[in-house]
Amino acid sequence: MERLAVPERVHAMPVGYEVDRLVLPAVELGADRVVLLEPDSERAREYGDAVRDGFDEADIDHETVPCDVFDLYDSIGSIAEVASRFEDVSVNIASGSKVSAVGGAIACMATGATPYYVRAERYGDEADSVSEGVEAIYELPTYPIDRPSREHVEVLEYVAENEPVTKKRLIAVAEDRELPFIAGYDGSGEKGKYRLLERHVVSPIAATSKSRTSVGQSGSLPPKAVGTRCGRSPISSRRTSSFPGTTGAPVRIK
Repeated sequence: MERLAVPERVHAMPVGYEVDRLVLPAVELGADRVVLLEPDSERAREYGDAVRDGFDEADIDHETVPCDVFDLYDSIGSIAEVASRFEDVSVNIASGSKVSAVGGAIACMATGATPYYVRAERYGDEADSVSEGVEAIYELPTYPIDRPSREHVEVLEYVAENEPVTKKRLIAVAEDRELPFIAGYDGSGEKGKYRLLERHVVSPIAATSKSRTSVGQSGSLPPKAVGTRCGRSPISSRRTSSFPGTTGAPVRIK
């Protein structure tokens, strides 16, 4: 009888100025693999080396990826990337910085990973390790949030880099990249493509980001602005919120 594959229990841990609160929870919770998120500093590498030695002694597989634990977006992105690579992921938000703790919590909400906090037995000062021992491990509640779809991220990225962009151009880009909303389109008319773009991309992005959208006639825009083939109504959309990694600056789809 063929044995069922059991997913690895993977722990993501930002590296800070301590050892026990990284090594001991991984051992206690039976981690199969640990992914360390290590900032680029000599002191962090010294603590990272001590943590890696601890995992070697405990016979726990580990790998290290670079991460600026003082940058929110880098922390979110790095932890979310780990969560997307593995099936069963827990995130230690007690290590690293307060910024990476916030980023880790957000990444868990977006990916379904499990955040936990480690309470130390003793707290010291930053001249040495900031803590020693582990008194308790707490699994934290999460409030799931929807991640933007691949096609929404790609469209927003393209518009931000090339705005103003016509809907006709977005359709061409979507076809070239085989984005899901249009990849299976088998209709013969161009109007169908515009309806798909509006239904699956423009309207959901506007609704999600609570856009202020104005629709006007093509004659009211500068000469270089061109209306769409379907409806001839240029759209200027200013996003009042943004997905992680985007600038939050105005984007325009004509």
